[in-house]
Amino acid sequence: MRLIHVITIERASDGALDDRGVAAQTYATLATARAWVQPKQAREMAQLSQAGPVVSTHSIYVDPSADITEADRVVFDGDTYQIDGKRDEAGYGHHFKLDAHLVTA
Repeated sequence: MRLIHVITIERASDGALDDRGVAAQTYATLATARAWVQPKQAREMAQLSQAGPVVSTHSIYVDPSADITEADRVVFDGDTYQIDGKRDEAGYGHHFKLDAHLVTA
């Protein structure tokens, strides 16, 4: 698999307190990584529609050396993706597959 894209990994941290004393969540750039960002195929979308309320719209294949967790988010080509799941797709740490959905404001 050719990881032809470069993604930015962002990690959440607690920011300033609001008027109720609750910390606002802010994201800071953690690292960049090699990846391959692909929209899901129609067949994958049909299977996921029965899985529940969160529908992953993209698959992001990422280099296994990337420090990325399911709590992080990915920025690619000006778009932000929230990670829904992470797994070792090929086994043996070859690459990770992230299920993600496009975040719209």
